[in-house]
Amino acid sequence: MSDDEPTPRAPAPPRRGLAWLFVHPEERRLRAGFRVALTLGALVLLSLVAQLLTPLLQRGEGSAAAVRLTLGPLFVVGAVAAAAVVGVSRRLLDRRPLSTLGLRASGGFALDLAFGTALGLALIFGVLTAEDALGWARYGELPLTDGSPPRLVYALATVVIYAAVAFYEELVFRAYLIPNVAHGLRGRWLSGGAAVAAATILTSAVFGLAHALNPHASPIATLNIVMAGVMLATGYLLTGELALPIGLHLGWNLAQNLFGMPVSGQRMFHFGA
Repeated sequence: MSDDEPTPRAPAPPRRGLAWLFVHPEERRLRAGFRVALTLGALVLLSLVAQLLTPLLQRGEGSAAAVRLTLGPLFVVGAVAAAAVVGVSRRLLDRRPLSTLGLRASGGFALDLAFGTALGLALIFGVLTAEDALGWARYGELPLTDGSPPRLVYALATVVIYAAVAFYEELVFRAYLIPNVAHGLRGRWLSGGAAVAAATILTSAVFGLAHALNPHASPIATLNIVMAGVMLATGYLLTGELALPIGLHLGWNLAQNLFGMPVSGQRMFHFGA
């Protein structure tokens, strides 16, 4: 190569404007971290609105059972609103079909939902049986048919409330957060499986922290909820559907209520209240 020949130069790197920080150049959508932040921000705002409305609905003298009948519709509306937020985020921010949220209507979904509910009931029954055998606690049956109207009516209202809770918590923490967090973590240092495992742990930690302000919360209680999050996430990852974790979540909470255990540190929705 002669001295008068131009020195070869490396190709110039692509120009990166400010938009590159927010938008993935190949996927042409917001990066996962920003998608998650926007979605969680909208859900937190929705939760704050619900907290402002709740005291207004609880004005006046009323029993815990009456409060349940009042709050039941609010929980259902809140679950529908949360599902709408996640659905809009899935379509407009993630640019993915709603079918990827694991809520396909099918016979298999109903079967997994029933199995998950039965499993949640069985697990809590096993816990209380062990505690009773070891003398750590004593549990008795709660009356469901006395009172006016019968407590069974309030029990059904409680089922509606916890079904709504199980639905929107699993939709948010498992179906939405795990895939997005895993997508954000996947790259040079984490393979697909490792990213999913890390996302499971991180989202379960967020799930636990979201319950850290519950009545009587403690570090041990928060850790227990983190582990419960991992258990629920396992059902989602094994099936790719939300039926199993929703059922497990619902059965777990209902069994705790049925035998007088505190759920998330509170007893307001107990069947026998």
